[in-house]
Amino acid sequence: MKRSILLILLLFCVVLTGCQSGKDNAGRYYTVVTNAPAATQKAPLETSQTVTNTPAATQSALLEITQTEELVQVSADVSVQATTKAPTNHLSAVVRSYTGKTTVTFDADVPSGAECSWKTYLCQQRLFTEEEIIRMADACFGADQYSGGSGFTYEHHEIDKNNPYANDMWQMWPKSMVRVTGFGGQATASAEMPVDMIRRLPGGEIDAYAEYRMAQVPGRNYFGTLNIPYPLSAGVVDGITLEEAEQVAVEAVSAFAPEYSLVCRALTKGELLSEDAGDRRLQGSWGYFFVFAPCIDCRDINYAHSSFITISEIIVIVDKEGIQAMKFQDPHEIVKELEMVELLPFEQISEIAFELFPLKYASFEKDCVAVDLYVNKIQLGYMFVMSRNQPEYFELIPVWDFYGYEVYESRNGKNVYENAYTSLLTINAVDGTVIDRNYGY
Repeated sequence: MKRSILLILLLFCVVLTGCQSGKDNAGRYYTVVTNAPAATQKAPLETSQTVTNTPAATQSALLEITQTEELVQVSADVSVQATTKAPTNHLSAVVRSYTGKTTVTFDADVPSGAECSWKTYLCQQRLFTEEEIIRMADACFGADQYSGGSGFTYEHHEIDKNNPYANDMWQMWPKSMVRVTGFGGQATASAEMPVDMIRRLPGGEIDAYAEYRMAQVPGRNYFGTLNIPYPLSAGVVDGITLEEAEQVAVEAVSAFAPEYSLVCRALTKGELLSEDAGDRRLQGSWGYFFVFAPCIDCRDINYAHSSFITISEIIVIVDKEGIQAMKFQDPHEIVKELEMVELLPFEQISEIAFELFPLKYASFEKDCVAVDLYVNKIQLGYMFVMSRNQPEYFELIPVWDFYGYEVYESRNGKNVYENAYTSLLTINAVDGTVIDRNYGY
């Protein structure tokens, strides 16, 4: 009798809860979460994630479950709650918007590190030292093979028609002593490395860059440090392997920035200046594209192509002839340690990603028949974000980056954007908020 009463009460509670849930969810936005394609279907439906090496005895049951779909509620306000589930080492899932136009496919390994505490820091940009610039020039040109690298020239400017703000400026311009015939038949240095630093007053904000570049010679391949990085599978670099090129880049950067580590391996395409009259540029050959960034507490900074924040990046482009281009952008210094922070479990980060991906790309549905996003790399690392109340400072915090590529299908066909290290979504690893890399916070 007692058991019957308990069953009746339990049934009443379930009905009541369902009615209340339907009432609370009115007007909310939904996505459809399914599992990954058949080749990767191993995930229980309730998590849309997979733990690799699933025992064979249970695989058939999981496949049977994951062939169904589940509606997962997505609200504009993401509620973040702690979970005690252990992190997985691979994520395989497919998320669709309610309209079905936007599809996000996740198929990437998940790195460890979220289970540990991380330090956060307050940083600011700094000026180059003469010593590190001369060492950079030695690494690029070769010692005693360039001129103009004896020291910085300094100028102070007050506000005038050429200067919208008062500033201090330092410059150095090393140039190769080897002469070549450049564009227009003019004799020019075979390579140069302009260095510019400016400190705006009165706030003291600093911009600093040093860029080594070869002269543009008709008929010779040319690379710029603003070139787009492509996946290593995009092409083949003639005459040098990835390992050999990486050694060249590492040795060069170690000579003037030994605390920096390699965070990006990619390819980039050069261009040819036409040997005919005119300034026609043709497609050149491939080169290797490397990016180095400071290693903080033995943890890397996440690199993201086209990010607004480019603090402390060193880009190196190498082909069979050696270093073709190098840029050292805005070095930094740590002002103080802020706090030790605990990171959200990755299960919670992945739930936020499932919810926010369709929302982030919803605006493209207006002009597209379909929007397909593919996440093939997930990375946990540091990122510089702007300090909202102190514009001259930056904060160094841990973030999750979801890298991948985009396919937009319109009535006129498909457009594929498959650049290397494109972060489709960046999530603060501490509080789960989204960071817009176009704005820096």
